[in-house]
Amino acid sequence: MNNFLLSPRGESLMILKASTNDGGGYSCLAKNIAGESEGIFSVTVLTAPYLEQTVDQNPKVIAKSGVTLNCPVRGNPTPIVTWKFNGTPLSIDGTKYSQPAGTNDLAISEILSENSGRYTCNAINEVSALDTDYALDVIAPPRFQGTGKKIYEILSGETVTMTCPLEASTLLEVTWYRGGNPVYLSDNVKISPDGQKLTVAKAALEDNGKYTCEAKNQAGTADAEVFLKVYVAPTIDDSNLIENPLAVLGKAIYLECPVDGIPQPVITWLKNGKPLDAGGRYSFQQNNITFGISNVETDDVGKYSCVAENKGGRAEENFNLQVLAPPELTTNETQ
Repeated sequence: MNNFLLSPRGESLMILKASTNDGGGYSCLAKNIAGESEGIFSVTVLTAPYLEQTVDQNPKVIAKSGVTLNCPVRGNPTPIVTWKFNGTPLSIDGTKYSQPAGTNDLAISEILSENSGRYTCNAINEVSALDTDYALDVIAPPRFQGTGKKIYEILSGETVTMTCPLEASTLLEVTWYRGGNPVYLSDNVKISPDGQKLTVAKAALEDNGKYTCEAKNQAGTADAEVFLKVYVAPTIDDSNLIENPLAVLGKAIYLECPVDGIPQPVITWLKNGKPLDAGGRYSFQQNNITFGISNVETDDVGKYSCVAENKGGRAEENFNLQVLAPPELTTNETQ
């Protein structure tokens, strides 16, 4: 009876810190020698809306599944409950959104990424109102930005950063593979903290090939392929070349241009800056590595250039061709 206070004459009863347990019927009985009289009172204790148990206010749900947001709200009188999504009232029509019978919960079916956001259970009665917010995070399977085949082309010795940019998603793991085997870190190989960038420094020919970026989370797995092509610029081995070759008039001469490079360089021959074509006295062999002139003439004197080109660059070697004529004997006649 500690929460009851009775006036000195007993004509009034005060309930201190009323609780729902104090609701009910009360009677006041007054007596004297003339008789007695009784007053009947009915007390209703009103309570503001409240949650009768804790709820998960940060639920994470896998896309295309369903979830129920619990809102076990109570109060006296019974609160009226409405739901909002990002501040906008929801239409609960029993399709996308529904309320299980006998509850104030919100059931959401076939959840998609766009259903992520703030849901609010608004409970109101004549005493007060209560808003309970839920930050729903929809976990969708990983998805990569952009489509199509990604090819990185660099020169041997250069640094390349390959990316597999992912759309926003709750990720658990990103792994890079090459030839079916995980890519391991080294002094030349680095992976960004989020796993979306693979950097290869001082790339070599053995770094060529297909790389796979695999992303996993609770909702599924996705992978993307990127291709690295390491090129070697053309080089011409001039260790055995003659810069100023001599041709004999009427004979044939062959100029060699030993070229290396990846991909295989395309070789073009020029005379005094003008391209040469096969035909007539000109011939080409071994993918234009060898250039030949048959039946050399004095007009063949000049600068011949071997130009090798590929995606990695360009190399050039020049030859200054001279033509020698056989000595001629002259006869002096004395008269």
